[in-house]
Amino acid sequence: MRIVFNRTNLWSAVATLLLGAAQVHAQTSNVSLYGVLDVGFSSTSDVQGGKFNQIATRHESSFWGMRGREDLGDGMRASFQFERSVTVASGADGVRSSFVGLAGHHWGAITIGRQYDLLVDHVQTDPARQNSITTVVPGNYDRSLGNYLDNSIKYKSPAFGGVVFGAMVATSQGAAANAGRASGLNAMYEVPGTRVVATVLKVDGTTARPFNDLGVNSLFGISMGKDRTRSVVMDQTIVALGAFHDVGGVRLLGNFSDTALESVANGRKEHYRALRLGLYTPVKQGLKWGVGTSISTLSDSRWTNLHAIATYVFSPRSEVYVRAVTQRASGPQQAAALFLEGPSSSSRQTVYGAGITHRF
Repeated sequence: MRIVFNRTNLWSAVATLLLGAAQVHAQTSNVSLYGVLDVGFSSTSDVQGGKFNQIATRHESSFWGMRGREDLGDGMRASFQFERSVTVASGADGVRSSFVGLAGHHWGAITIGRQYDLLVDHVQTDPARQNSITTVVPGNYDRSLGNYLDNSIKYKSPAFGGVVFGAMVATSQGAAANAGRASGLNAMYEVPGTRVVATVLKVDGTTARPFNDLGVNSLFGISMGKDRTRSVVMDQTIVALGAFHDVGGVRLLGNFSDTALESVANGRKEHYRALRLGLYTPVKQGLKWGVGTSISTLSDSRWTNLHAIATYVFSPRSEVYVRAVTQRASGPQQAAALFLEGPSSSSRQTVYGAGITHRF
């Protein structure tokens, strides 16, 4: 039998081949697009002597991402994730995470690349993170915001009676031998309505701007001269314990961290400690609210944050909110400094805001 190819049946054959390939691919892998877009108006009472209004992402970090998973059989799967941050008001963006991984039902999961450090498991136990980015403890020196590590390898075990163990290492990232090097361990117990997590993480060679971050005029014996650009390089060793528990339609949250800071320049050490307590109503639709407080200390300085938020949830994807955060600072020549807002000219600083969040 002779088969004669012409343009019509050639294109038909190609279409059939491509369709078949797509169907095979769809059976073995899954790729999705997702993200969060948040933008609102906020007013800060005092940033170095003046009131400051802005349109910005403050309630939740805005980003978009792609992730995929392929079933390899025998309980194993390969995965990837790539995310970029978005500043909704200006359209600026940057890389958040990018990693690939391999997982098995019996031995756990390994991921490699730029990814959250182990302290991300504490985010859901921190009442500040239910309010806004502004409410994170001053300077985020205990990495409670949820931070990334480049060139990292993370391992998560399978669950043993609700307990999951984790480990992480990251290699040096720059010219300095210790810049970005990190290692840590954690353990988390989780069942519906309850989470308890403990983490130890050491991160070397991080850069901070003490007056801009904390409103302090000196750190490690180095004078900042009220210069917002003056920086120090330090090593951090963080020990953190957090928990949440649902009762009567309310989620109770608590988190404590003790961060040992060591100056790379002169070897001097300080301890940054933070205690956070709060509650919120984790409703899926309708009105939800949350309140909380945090107390942070460093040497003779102390910061007390109070925060409240009310959110109307239209659907699992869309919500609007109003929020308030206030801080009182005390200590020698100490200025208030809410996270990312810049130091106040006094010991008090307050932010009011409202906005909209959409998830996809």
